Amino acid sequence: MKMKMKIKYLNGESWDWLKDYSCEIIELDGSRNGVMSIIKNTIVHYQLMGEYEDSHKVLFDDGYTCISFLPEHENWCVNAVYDSKNQIVEWYFDILKSKGKDSLGRYYYHDLYLDVVVRPNYEIVLLDEDELKEALKLEVINQKDYELAYAVSERLISEVISDRAFMEDFLKERL
Repeated sequence: MKMKMKIKYLNGESWDWLKDYSCEIIELDGSRNGVMSIIKNTIVHYQLMGEYEDSHKVLFDDGYTCISFLPEHENWCVNAVYDSKNQIVEWYFDILKSKGKDSLGRYYYHDLYLDVVVRPNYEIVLLDEDELKEALKLEVINQKDYELAYAVSERLISEVISDRAFMEDFLKERL
């Protein structure tokens, strides 16, 4: 099976663990331009478990909410996941090759494999470097894409994640 670049939709339809949910899409302008989705009233087919490094915990379950933000001029999307008590579970940053809006009006992005996870205590975990290297080896992406993924991850770690007003207030205020 040939490796293909993943396409993810901001409305949650590419999340196979979701059985039923409601989704609100908000186009933002002002100081933080972009698109936000709020996925709530969730019922899952199965619990999504996080199993990386020393983590083995529920990442998504019935009653959880996900606020996703796709900034206009950036190559990343953040998914802030909150449990049924509105406590942060984790922030999950996808690094993107490209993004857009399809003919059906759905916002999407092409996932560039490398991910940055931020735990509630602000511990940072870089994920899927092996997938990024494999995609380069199989020519699914080129050297420029590979370098972009690392450059964006470095910017996320040095600038975006350290912005507590963004991480905690901007995202959570939509709950």
